[in-house]
Amino acid sequence: MAVPTTRPVSTNESEYWSCLTTKLRVHRSVVPPLMVNAVTAVVFLLIGGILALLIALTRWEAVHLLNPEWYYVVLTLHAWSMLIFWIIFMEVAILYFASAIVLNFRLVNPTAAWVAYGLMLGGSLLGAGVVTFQGTAYDQPMLTSYAPLRIHPLFLVAVVVFAVGAFVALGVFFATVWRATREKAYTGSLPLATFGAFVAAVIAFESLLGGAVAYTWQLLHALGLVKTIDAEMYRVLFWLLGHGSQQINLAAM
Repeated sequence: MAVPTTRPVSTNESEYWSCLTTKLRVHRSVVPPLMVNAVTAVVFLLIGGILALLIALTRWEAVHLLNPEWYYVVLTLHAWSMLIFWIIFMEVAILYFASAIVLNFRLVNPTAAWVAYGLMLGGSLLGAGVVTFQGTAYDQPMLTSYAPLRIHPLFLVAVVVFAVGAFVALGVFFATVWRATREKAYTGSLPLATFGAFVAAVIAFESLLGGAVAYTWQLLHALGLVKTIDAEMYRVLFWLLGHGSQQINLAAM
């Protein structure tokens, strides 16, 4: 079996620098979007961990820290921070590393990578804000937002915006791998790390598609544009996101 190797694809060495840890040549275009996604992922992981402590202190009968209203606010924020936002932001960082850095190539369309990050961050912050300040007029979505709960339309918009941003990031990854292959940035078969990330990206696409369809359907229902929503079919679509999002980082790692 041929061992894949990489070779320089640009004569402008000023566009590259050498990583002191991995010894890989890194194109300047990939570092900022990779790092900002990785840092954002860790921030959401930290927030989720703090919220988990608040939940534990509330369930501890001797403390009972939060009242019921705030308990479900914190529970919703914890679920989305730990099970969606942290995982997908880190997944995007892994995809950028496994495509541009492992293949010794530039990141195709860094502007699109920044647009993706902006949409993902904006969607996540909007969703968190709605959950925190919506009051009692709407139900807390928790993780699943099962129909027929009365979910705030802005929260549903936030989830769809986040999904669109993630789709754009996946497009940047696939385009980078395709261009690196076309321009022969490496020889032999696709490196194992990139192949694993490619599988993870396919799972992410399927997961996000299911989630986007489910939440768009529920948004249309919340706005009165769709009269009914099939609760069972909604669950099927949602769990494409719910289960798939737990598998993408496993596949990448």
